[in-house]
Amino acid sequence: PLFAMFSKLATLLDLFGWGKRKRKTKRCAAAFADVACALRDILQQLVECGIQDNLPSSVENNSDGDDKSDAIVNDDLAFILEDKIVEQTRTHIHQARYRSRLRVEPILCNMAEVCQTFDVTDL
Repeated sequence: PLFAMFSKLATLLDLFGWGKRKRKTKRCAAAFADVACALRDILQQLVECGIQDNLPSSVENNSDGDDKSDAIVNDDLAFILEDKIVEQTRTHIHQARYRSRLRVEPILCNMAEVCQTFDVTDL
């Protein structure tokens, strides 16, 4: 929703003639460009660290025990459930997180590229 509002506001400013190229002559355009650059930096940081740290980079199961699915299916439940069920649950959680990464990362990169277009300091 925030990015949709950002895009609509960019369109509105452009309709009023306060688009990207008016950054030096219109204070509103300059402020919006600054917000766009800040949003771009946030999105790039999400892609670089947040997504990489919290979501797996492959569909393979982590065998190092550092998987966050261990917290969901912990030892308190493991003694009730069969080992096969626990392992399948961990696998499904891991695969779902990997698929989420595949869907979210390109969207964040695209949003960052749109925000990058407002960085027109050389014009």
